[in-house]
Amino acid sequence: MSEPESIASRTTRFDQAIKRVTDALDALDAVLEQRFRSAPGGGALTEQVHLLNIDRSRLASELDAARARTRELESGNREAVRRIDEAMNAIRAVIAANRN
Repeated sequence: MSEPESIASRTTRFDQAIKRVTDALDALDAVLEQRFRSAPGGGALTEQVHLLNIDRSRLASELDAARARTRELESGNREAVRRIDEAMNAIRAVIAANRN
């Protein structure tokens, strides 16, 4: 049953990569806000950053939903593998019983 473990491992790596991207975007956001505040006409740029933050929040929400769906699929996959294993064992038992 190594398949569910490899899926879990991939999910963990995916979550770690998303965290690194999110952290990088947060750092970029902080730098941009600081520069826009000190720049002439920074109000318009600050508004653009605000709109980008709204988009980023929406994307983060969509990402959270996708992660939840991934976890549901992983759970379903594990259950399917378990049931297939049980069915295979039952079939093997019937075959073995009929050989005797």
